[in-house]
Amino acid sequence: MHTRKMNNKKYRINEMLDRLPIKKNKQALKILPNELGVSTATFNNYRAITVEDVQDIPHMAVVKLEQFFSLEPGQLQNITPDVRPIADRPDDDNQGDIAAEFNLSK
Repeated sequence: MHTRKMNNKKYRINEMLDRLPIKKNKQALKILPNELGVSTATFNNYRAITVEDVQDIPHMAVVKLEQFFSLEPGQLQNITPDVRPIADRPDDDNQGDIAAEFNLSK
């Protein structure tokens, strides 16, 4: 995986909040937990997730955050996973170790 910046956060939530004027920042911090359907503590946990963490944010929450901050899909994440597209893979009747290819445990 490649990170976009010298930032260890998995998502750019704090960066997006920091770009807002102070009044909008405070407003966003009040609105977002309710908009995402989570507690303030859970939202703060989302903000603290690092690239190394196994923890992740549910996909629909990421979509809502991207819309909230007027970002294109995929722009909230601070990492780019290295996955070879299926079209670039040779046909193989023997499936091999798919879990290992995606760095997943069996």
